[in-house]
Amino acid sequence: MTTTTTTTTTITTTTNSPTPMSPTRTTLARVWWAVLAMIVAVSVPLDLFDFVQRSGDLNMGTAALRHLSFFTIQSNLLVLVSVVPLSIDPRHDGTLWRVLRLSSLLGISITALVFAVVFANVYKPVGIASWTNLALHNIVPALALVGWVAFGPWGRIEGSIARTWVWPLVWIAWTLLHGQASDWYPYPFVDPGTVGAAGVVGALAVSAVIAVVFLLVFRFVDRKLSAR
Repeated sequence: MTTTTTTTTTITTTTNSPTPMSPTRTTLARVWWAVLAMIVAVSVPLDLFDFVQRSGDLNMGTAALRHLSFFTIQSNLLVLVSVVPLSIDPRHDGTLWRVLRLSSLLGISITALVFAVVFANVYKPVGIASWTNLALHNIVPALALVGWVAFGPWGRIEGSIARTWVWPLVWIAWTLLHGQASDWYPYPFVDPGTVGAAGVVGALAVSAVIAVVFLLVFRFVDRKLSAR
C-alpha cells in the first residue's frame, strides 16, 4: 500500500512540473514569441489606421469600436496577450493565462480557416491592408500554431476548455446586440438583413461545430506532446 501511494504521488508531481528546456531552445522560443508579438502589435494599429481611412465620415470612436468588433482583431489581440509572457518565460503558466492561451489558439485557427474558405477569393485588399490582411489572417495564425507545437508549453489545456467558450459567446452576444442597435455587422454571415435569422443561426451553429473540432484536436495534440 505504501509503495502504491508513493508511486502515485511521484507521477502526479512529474506531470504538473514544467518541462525543462535547454538554453538554446529557451532562447529560440523567446525570439519566436517576441517576433509574433511584434507582428501583432504592429499589424493591428496599421489595420485600424487603414480601416479609419476607409470609413468615410465615421468618427474615430465609432470606427475604432467597429474595428475592434471584428473576430479577426480580437483573436489577434488574444494571441498578443498570451504570447507576451512566453517571450519572457517560455514555461509561463497561470489559471487565467491558460484560458487566454487556449482562446487565442481557438480564435486564430477559426480566423485563418474562415478567411481561407469564405473571404480569400473575394477580398482583394490594396495598400496597407494588403500587408495587414496577410499578417492577421495568415502569418500570425501560422506562427501561433507552429510555435505552440514546437515550443509549447504543453499540458495547459485540461480544465480550460469549458471556460474557453466565454469569449466566443460574449463576441456573439456583442455582435448581435451592437448590430441591432447600429445596423452594422462585421461579417455578412452574422447579418440577419443579409442572410436572414435562420442563416445567422446556421452560420453560428457551423462555427460552434468547428470550434468543438478544433478544441478536441488541440487536446489530443497537447496530450501527445505532453507525453513526450
